[in-house]
Amino acid sequence: MTYDVVIRGGRVVDGTGMPGFTADVAIKNDRIAKIGRVNEHGVREIDADGCVVAPGFIDVHTHYDVQLDWDPIASPSCWHGVTTVLTGNCGFTVAPSRPEDVGWLAAMLSRVEGMSKEALAEGFEFKGGSFDDFWTRLEGRLGVNAGGYVGHCAVRRWAMGDDASEREATPDEITEMQTLVRQGMEEGALGFSTSQIDIHVGDDGREVPSNFATHEEIIALASVLADFDHGAIEIIPKSFATGYDEEDRALLRELYRVSGKPIELNILTPTPQNPMGWQDTLEFCNEAAEQGIRLHPQFTTNKLELHLKLSDTFVFDEMLVWREVLTQAEPERSRC
Repeated sequence: MTYDVVIRGGRVVDGTGMPGFTADVAIKNDRIAKIGRVNEHGVREIDADGCVVAPGFIDVHTHYDVQLDWDPIASPSCWHGVTTVLTGNCGFTVAPSRPEDVGWLAAMLSRVEGMSKEALAEGFEFKGGSFDDFWTRLEGRLGVNAGGYVGHCAVRRWAMGDDASEREATPDEITEMQTLVRQGMEEGALGFSTSQIDIHVGDDGREVPSNFATHEEIIALASVLADFDHGAIEIIPKSFATGYDEEDRALLRELYRVSGKPIELNILTPTPQNPMGWQDTLEFCNEAAEQGIRLHPQFTTNKLELHLKLSDTFVFDEMLVWREVLTQAEPERSRC
């Protein structure tokens, strides 16, 4: 047999947790066909002596929702060995959406993630529709594996219009949102995402739609996932930086109870106000694990830094004077 590719003599780290080992890796028809001593030849041979051979990394927290339109390899993630990206975190997605709401949702995502509005306007092509409409148009066009959550802000905007950024939802509106989450899951969504931290403010200066949801609304939407054999919940409760207060801990336990799905928590990070909040989070997650509750806190693999410019940032939004200035349009903003 001749393999398509044979990678020879590298140190294989296979992701199972076992120590790395020296081996050859043979690939046939885009699949790993053999690991060990490969005597057969490959159409392409790679000498990996002194290198590590490993599966591609999965980046579970990205906001490539709009960038994939003009950057199908999801840079810079792919430069670091990432081959799979999960989009739609924090409740920020542009689908499902009515055509008239795409611009509003994209501007929200632009602001909370510090994206260039000019690049977004030039390169983002989605015109509205369902979760499936968003992803089908990217089929066969990407250089990485990609999937996404159904985002709370998008389904809230669909069901409530502009009121999504103003008030709590009615029972009928929550039912409509449940239908949208269910449709997204049926169309291949990886789960449901939401957030409720005050620092997330949209392009119009108001807090993002998910911040206006009650815990009862979030629980109702998460409960839809119980009917599926796949999926996860990604969430940033209000008190995540402190290690979660009792109200948010009760919310997380209830989300797991009604959905039966693992819950992805936002990053472990010290802040000046709560330098040991990350430790409280880990202790809470360990306690939950003993109760059979799957909570997965995320963390960064390098020092967390922010690279920003005043034209596209949200990190000062906790200071209301700054928020008022930075959400104004030009030239008013520069005059302030």
